[in-house]
Amino acid sequence: MSQKQKVVFIFGIGRSGSTLLDFIVGSHTQCFSLGEISKIAEIYHKMGILGNDFWDQKFTPREKERFIAGISNHRIHKFIPLKLERWVREVINRDHILHSYSQLLSKIDQSILVDSSKYHSWVSQKIVSSEFKKGLLDYRLIHVCRDGRSVMNSYLRRYPEIQPREFCHKWVRLKQEREQLYESVPDSHKMTVRYEELASNPTLITQSVCDFIGITFESDMLEYWKHEHHQIAGSVGTKSSIEKYQKGQVSDDVNSVHGDYYAQSKLEIKLDLRWRDELSEENRALFESIAGEENRAYEWND
Repeated sequence: MSQKQKVVFIFGIGRSGSTLLDFIVGSHTQCFSLGEISKIAEIYHKMGILGNDFWDQKFTPREKERFIAGISNHRIHKFIPLKLERWVREVINRDHILHSYSQLLSKIDQSILVDSSKYHSWVSQKIVSSEFKKGLLDYRLIHVCRDGRSVMNSYLRRYPEIQPREFCHKWVRLKQEREQLYESVPDSHKMTVRYEELASNPTLITQSVCDFIGITFESDMLEYWKHEHHQIAGSVGTKSSIEKYQKGQVSDDVNSVHGDYYAQSKLEIKLDLRWRDELSEENRALFESIAGEENRAYEWND
């Protein structure tokens, strides 16, 4: 009997390794990586395109518009509130138009979607949506976590305008939100992955992730840069390995943020501990005073 189609939700605080895990899992022959598909409406309405040919090849213009509206919880019909339309369609059993993941799975050969949107509000709404409640799809939730000091350093590098104190308070709030959601999910449907463990021992951790999802580990998954991906959004640093593999170099945008870190890196999964050299003593002390206790379980001091 074939395995039920499912969606693997990868969530956590930004800059914690969700894009890396998405690329790895999405490189499995049974999986299809979506990246941060929660941003699909924002990107499409701003740019008019979605960055790759997949969407135009698999969806008609009307299908694409409806898919984007459906998965983004936007109105499908201009003058009908989505909440009302959803209720009516469920009552008359014609809510398939709102089953966005199922629609996407019908367009591809793979049986598992990987959604690394990572936002608490997105994941909490999706896992109780109609296509999961009706048993049309199954889901698995992977919480990716990382030492908060490393997350802080990554955010300050990418967004230097952020106030460190504000970040520390936000990190605590986001951590607590995600842990509350994680606790609400049955043990059989959830797993925690530490970024540092994944990057230090990718084979072992990826094998455990595959066991959890219900697929057989494929060693080629770890060379994710060799595979085709259709991600909507995600970490540009992690994506640079794909760019480097395809073009022999990384973009100026990546270099402007990361210096030569990715340009000089080999095509491999490796642990990024730049925070130990880059995060100032002042910001370390600030983080410790505000978020230190919350970070104890996430600390990586090896």
